[in-house]
Amino acid sequence: MLKPVYSKQEATSIARLLLEDLGYNPHLISQQEEEILDKNEIGQLEKWIQELLRNKPVQYVLGYSWFMDKKIFVNEHCLIPRQETEELVLEIIKNKAKNFDGNILDIGCGSACIDISFANKFPHAKCYASDISKQALAIGQRNSFINDSGISFILDDILNPDYSKYPNADIIVSNPPYVRILEKDKMQKNVLDFEPHNALFVPDEDPLIFYRSIMEFSKNKLNKKGELYFEINEVFGNELRDLLNEKGFINILLLKDIHGKDRIIKAQKK
Repeated sequence: MLKPVYSKQEATSIARLLLEDLGYNPHLISQQEEEILDKNEIGQLEKWIQELLRNKPVQYVLGYSWFMDKKIFVNEHCLIPRQETEELVLEIIKNKAKNFDGNILDIGCGSACIDISFANKFPHAKCYASDISKQALAIGQRNSFINDSGISFILDDILNPDYSKYPNADIIVSNPPYVRILEKDKMQKNVLDFEPHNALFVPDEDPLIFYRSIMEFSKNKLNKKGELYFEINEVFGNELRDLLNEKGFINILLLKDIHGKDRIIKAQKK
C-alpha cells in the first residue's frame, strides 16, 4: 500500500516501524502464513497508511522519534531529530568529563532532544533550553518530564533576546534555522509539507541572521573560556569561521559530518 509514494526500501523500513509500534517483531510476522493481526490493529495500520500516503513523516504519524537512544515525542511544531544533530551532541560529550557540572544552554531547542541527551550524560550539569515557539516548548517540557531531565525552559526570541531570562553558560549550543529559501526545491516533500518552516528557513539575503545574533548573545552570556557549538549549513562553513574570528572567538574548529559535509563549528570565548 505504501509503494505508490515510497521506494521499496523506504516502504519496508516504515512498515517495520509501524509493526514494532504495535508490539510485533516484523521478521517473525513475515514468516507467518496466517494472519496474526487483529481487526483493531489492522484498522490502526490502515489509518497510519492513509497519513503516510499524504507524505506525512512516519515520526509525526507515530508521534515520536529516537535520538541518542531516547524516545523523543514530536509533532509538527518541532523538527524531527536527525543524525547530524546527534553528531553535534557527541562532539560536545566527548570533550567533557561525565562529572561536568556547568550550565548548558540550547538555543532553539524544539523537542529538547539535545538537552535530554546532555541531562543524561552530565547528571551534575544544569540544562537550559530556549525557543520562540510555545508549542515547541510544550513538546520539550513533555520530553523533559518523561525522561526526568530537569531542564529549565525559556520562551524568548533570540533575534531580540531578553538577557535577564538567561543564566551565564559554560556551553551554548544551537541548531538554528539555516536552509535558504532558494534551497526549497532540493528538499523532500514530507519535510516541506509538515516540518515547521520557522525552524528550517532563513532569508536568502541574510542566511546567517541567527548565527550572528547567537554570537552577539554569547559574547554577553558565555562564561570566560566557555564554548559555542553550532550545527550549520554546509555551504557557509568558511563564512561562519571568519565571522567567529571577527567576533573575537578563539580555537575555532570546523568539522565534517558522516557524509563529509561541513556540519559543525565550535569556538571558545577568550
